[in-house]
Amino acid sequence: MRRKTSGIWRGLLAVSLLLGLTLSLTVPAQAATEGEIQTAIDAGLVWLVAQQNADGSWGDYNPVGVTAFAVKKLEHHAVDDKYGYGLDSPYDPAYPYVSNLTAGLNYIFANAYTMPISPQPAGDPDTNGNGIGVYFSSPGETHQVYETGVALMAIAESTAPDRVVDVPGSPVNGWTYYEVAEDAMNYLAFGQNDAGDERGGWGYYENSVGYSCNSNSGYAVLGFQYAQAAPPEGFAMPIPQFVKDELCIWIEHIQCDPGDPGYTADRDGGSGYYNGSPCYWVNVLKTGNLLKEMEFAGGDCGRQQAAIDYLVGHWGDNADPGWRPNHYQAMYTVTKGLVANGYIDPAVIDGIYWQDDFDDAIVTQQADGHWSDCPRYCWDTVPGDCEPATDILCTAWALLTLEKAVPPPPEEPPEEPPQAPPGIPTLSYWGIIAMAAVFAGLLGWSVRRRTSGADGR
Repeated sequence: MRRKTSGIWRGLLAVSLLLGLTLSLTVPAQAATEGEIQTAIDAGLVWLVAQQNADGSWGDYNPVGVTAFAVKKLEHHAVDDKYGYGLDSPYDPAYPYVSNLTAGLNYIFANAYTMPISPQPAGDPDTNGNGIGVYFSSPGETHQVYETGVALMAIAESTAPDRVVDVPGSPVNGWTYYEVAEDAMNYLAFGQNDAGDERGGWGYYENSVGYSCNSNSGYAVLGFQYAQAAPPEGFAMPIPQFVKDELCIWIEHIQCDPGDPGYTADRDGGSGYYNGSPCYWVNVLKTGNLLKEMEFAGGDCGRQQAAIDYLVGHWGDNADPGWRPNHYQAMYTVTKGLVANGYIDPAVIDGIYWQDDFDDAIVTQQADGHWSDCPRYCWDTVPGDCEPATDILCTAWALLTLEKAVPPPPEEPPEEPPQAPPGIPTLSYWGIIAMAAVFAGLLGWSVRRRTSGADGR
């Protein structure tokens, strides 16, 4: 009996080894569990909502932009069927944060401005022919491209294109959300730079001659992408083709290439900061923007693989140029870029399980639910000219990354699965498991036969 039992255990050991080998080839190291992610999101959301000001805004520095990030998070959480409420609309009365996001959007609308727009050298940005562009700006600030980009994404993911603005005194009072979003999109199209080495990008305000940067350009493109996304993420709004064509020119310029001033091999493929030097202040944050811009522009803009290789080469780096340990804005932009370029199923680049790495880094938060200590963000061509990234922004970026709240890539027809050469069978994952079980059964049967013979039975 002792021999028979040991034979069975040898069979079980064999199948365990085979299964272990199979799993090691298909599954990454243990990452944060869905339960841990859910707990982090829930706690972070409670903290974020508690920071809202009486006027509906969040924060006190560039509050329009900060509020738009917070509203965007609340909207996505309402419709997210994995970590959120899975509702059809954030305006569903069952959503407990509907009053918070409504107040936040009303604050954004209260800080709307209109301006005349006209045809530009590359094309006409006025898609509805009313001669008006809408931009958003915090009182006393001049970062309207950045703030309009993130405001547009918040308006577009409201899932309510026919909802009417009810903010007396606002220049867009009485407009539908779609009408506001369209003229905001037209403003951004109008504000794209037209000439010089800044062509195709955006500065902090419209047509900022002599200056484009890829942090601003990334947020302008983010607004466009939510506007064009199909519901529930956006309003399915047509974007003028010249915007994408001009963006391609900017992408080709701002990606660090061999021969560019300041080029070194470790910067190859990454995104620089501003038009003055594409290889200046290259980091993963702006390279995430670059990848998302490439997907939006379409065609053969830029060197996608070189950008991916840059991320891989700097994956272990700490903030600037990397994302570790708590550069939540960089994690958010990289998530946008990798999702846009199809690195989502599985979420792997060159053997790096990037989504698991981000989840592991983010689920560790402060005891009251917020995230803090993310690097400063900057408003000029000098890295030292920066403002502190508040805990509200850190938290919003962390939450958006955990819920993968990014504009989806355009839908494409599914590719045909690869065909095996004639005569060579293909095996699915569960097919391998089944074969392992059969192998274990046969091995156990063989052991029992030998054991029976040895015992004279």
